[in-house]
Amino acid sequence: MTAAEKLEGMTLSGGWKVTKHLARRPNGSGGMFSHSYEVEKSDKRGFLKAFDFTDAFEPGAETIELLQILISAYHHEREILAHCRERRLSNVVLAIEHGNVDVPGYSQMEGRVYYLIFEMADGDVRCQMNTNLRLDNVWCMHVLKSVCLGLWQIHKEMIAHQDIKPSNILLYTKAGSKIADFGRSARKGHPVWHDDRKFAGDRSYAPPELLYGYTHADFVPRRMGCDLYMLGNLAAFLFTGVNVTAEICAAESAISA
Repeated sequence: MTAAEKLEGMTLSGGWKVTKHLARRPNGSGGMFSHSYEVEKSDKRGFLKAFDFTDAFEPGAETIELLQILISAYHHEREILAHCRERRLSNVVLAIEHGNVDVPGYSQMEGRVYYLIFEMADGDVRCQMNTNLRLDNVWCMHVLKSVCLGLWQIHKEMIAHQDIKPSNILLYTKAGSKIADFGRSARKGHPVWHDDRKFAGDRSYAPPELLYGYTHADFVPRRMGCDLYMLGNLAAFLFTGVNVTAEICAAESAISA
């Protein structure tokens, strides 16, 4: 087990106790370089995202280069969320604390785990839809309104999310729906390691032109335009249960066959 997988039972410097390691969902996407936990502090519950840098130490890995990428990814997400908090973006899931912890039994380098802590959500859009026997159009419209407001807020700051999908729209009893997981986001004028990728987010939700190699040179149509396509894809999923990108790819495969 890696250090990032052994935080359960530890108490962090901010007073949060790590109470439960959350398993990845069988059909989930993302989170390949992180682990999720429930945390508690007094009467508060939170969600902890622990960054796992273990791949950098695998045999044959370019350790220094990969460590730089992984650390850069942590700093990028932390700084994006700090900016969103400073700007008081109400439709974004903001980090309430961040830091690092040294896990006993590991070297100083391999045992240091960086983390972000968020307010615990009640679930995500996909889970909510799975528990309903029928689609509720009013509920779907409320979700879309919140996501539109969230995108409007971050786009004003020249931030593109690049990974809008059902599992990244979290639900809160009092606050409604919010956009989560800025690990693959981009901010104009702030380079990040995944900028060179044709598509930074989950490819199964990607705009078709990016899957076929077309990329626009300008930040706004390439990055923010991607968010708008994914917003439309989310709308299709909410009202019909269909992922537009998957349907397009399936149709093309059928034609080719």
